Amino acid sequence: MKLLTVVLTYLLIHDTLAAKPLPQPTPVQVEYMDREMGGLITWAINEDNGGYKACSGCYWGQDHVTPPSHFNPTTPDMAKKWVAAAKAFGAKSLTLSANH
Repeated sequence: MKLLTVVLTYLLIHDTLAAKPLPQPTPVQVEYMDREMGGLITWAINEDNGGYKACSGCYWGQDHVTPPSHFNPTTPDMAKKWVAAAKAFGAKSLTLSANH
């Protein structure tokens, strides 16, 4: 029993004390981290029609479906406004998620 305790203790201590190299980020990850600040825009067609509607117990937007034929943006420079807003707060990247 003592031998088993000694062996298990040795194995636990040995594994704990053995230095493992820390993972290093890839060049792509370093580039992403160097951007520091980024923007995220989430947009869906049912939001363009004044469409966010709270729904209890159902998938959001399930009871408020806007047909794609109703998509008629009236602000052609919307993307320019999004980019300007992102630049204003120092974003170095901007991601658009459509109907996530």
